[in-house]
Amino acid sequence: MVSSDTIVALATPRGNAALAVLRISGPDAHALCADFIQEKKRFETASPGQLRRYLLCAKGEVIDEITAVKFSAPRSFTGEDMVELICHGGTTLLERIISLFLSTPLRYADPGEFSRRAFLHGKLDLKKAESIHRLIHAESVQAHKNALAHYLGQERPFFDALKDDIHALLVDMETAIEFSDTDDVGESAAFTERMEHLLQKIHRDFEKELEKRQRLREIDTGVDVCIVGRANAGKSSLLNALLGYDRAIINARKGTTRDIITETRLLGGMRVRFIDTAGLNETTDEIEQEGIRRTQQAIAQSALVVWLVSEDSGCTPSDFSAVSSGMAEVLGVANKCDSPQVESAESFLTKHGVYTCSVSARTGEGVSQLLREIETRIHERYCDVEYETVIGTEREEALVRRIVQELDKIDLGTPMEIQAEYLRSILSHLESIYGKSSPEEVLNDIFGSFCIGK
Repeated sequence: MVSSDTIVALATPRGNAALAVLRISGPDAHALCADFIQEKKRFETASPGQLRRYLLCAKGEVIDEITAVKFSAPRSFTGEDMVELICHGGTTLLERIISLFLSTPLRYADPGEFSRRAFLHGKLDLKKAESIHRLIHAESVQAHKNALAHYLGQERPFFDALKDDIHALLVDMETAIEFSDTDDVGESAAFTERMEHLLQKIHRDFEKELEKRQRLREIDTGVDVCIVGRANAGKSSLLNALLGYDRAIINARKGTTRDIITETRLLGGMRVRFIDTAGLNETTDEIEQEGIRRTQQAIAQSALVVWLVSEDSGCTPSDFSAVSSGMAEVLGVANKCDSPQVESAESFLTKHGVYTCSVSARTGEGVSQLLREIETRIHERYCDVEYETVIGTEREEALVRRIVQELDKIDLGTPMEIQAEYLRSILSHLESIYGKSSPEEVLNDIFGSFCIGK
């Protein structure tokens, strides 16, 4: 339900800045703004979309010089009458201006209320609204590109074609059910083959998209790169070298790192989370054992494992079993390339088929090459996710999983009425992706997570 209130909110972050933008939307937006503009008639006669300078006043006192632009319903972001005011960005000034507008029947907007009104007025669908949220909160270039692709609707042909195919099949099924005494379309081998082919295609396509979604989630939250090795192999020194600053404590005593240390940096436009772990040594110490358990858990959840080996820390074939126990790709790195002993570590890693490069975690030699290698491997893993993934959020993923479950329930040997009911359910889930059949509580959850002013 669309509210009839007129709302106001900052569209830019609070705090001192050169400029700030206020948004006002609702049936009284134009009239209420005009009351505070010295050149009232000039504002009232301004064409929609025309930027003009005005003096903002209250009881004859000039508060600020502003730039304002009017939008008339339905040709605005929300589909309502709107005004966007650009004023100077001082904190005190903004508080005065906001208080001025709140002294009228305007109220301060709820989180995401502008986008919600745009959705309810048909200015954008739910998937596009969620893409705006993802655009704002993207923490890597890849996540931004993916959100933008969804905002621009590049995935829509996939869903539209799917809905058209299911709808056409349903029409034929409904016809067969309605005229079952005279029409045998539902009993024909060609019809059964056509339906079986379509169901298999939908199932196959969505399973593929769910796999892509898993990698997209990693892009959104950050790709995990786990640094593992024996105690005193130089893992913490390597973490500091990869980050470019001292994050982990370094000490010659074994077991300095007993817990997971995680830090993030951008690498090739992607958010990469480096994880420093406890040593893989055998131990009877309960705290160290817990650290090793967490190391194994980190290996299982990572996209890449950097296995750091140095001659003086020791290494055994069982170490390889530990670092390769998950699904992650293993990059074998020999430490202390400034020492003749590095050849032994290089030979050990080569024997296990994972040798990548040699570094000196202490001096930083070879670290830039390792970073390039990590960037290349990450790009190879995620290069096909950038624009092609049609599932953008957890809500959409849940709907797709329900569709797959419905597909698994369809038995071509059951009466056609039952099969048709499953297809209608699948169509309903597809419509929900774009918000055409989403309940109120779902909308509350989605728009409630937006920032105020959006």
